[in-house]
Amino acid sequence: MPRLFGTDGIRGVANVDLKPSTAFALGRATAHRLVGPGGAIVLGQDTRRSGDMFVAAIAAGATSLGVDVHVVGVVPTPALAFLTAAGDFAAGIMVSAPCRRPPSRTLRRRASSQPRSWSRRRTTRPRTTA
Repeated sequence: MPRLFGTDGIRGVANVDLKPSTAFALGRATAHRLVGPGGAIVLGQDTRRSGDMFVAAIAAGATSLGVDVHVVGVVPTPALAFLTAAGDFAAGIMVSAPCRRPPSRTLRRRASSQPRSWSRRRTTRPRTTA
């Protein structure tokens, strides 16, 4: 079995490593562990063909446990991070893909209590005053 979990989410080639059943399970796990019945999550996606399939599977998994799902459609990842934190959402899930490997997909999950960045990696150093 290929390694699915990377630093920024669940990764795999659509319909090969990463199947709708995995996305359904992610929706259920998010609903169970981060949200709870009556809570809400927000879903976003990029423009790739498999996006609708994965969003539908995640939404089905989350709604099966009584969670409200708000699908915003095609949106940049930073915008979904902002919506998750600014809105009344317990979590957000972004269906996207890495830039370097076109057939690969990434499902990124973020709790609203996490920092606004989807990644813990820091690319800049803190500024010091002289």
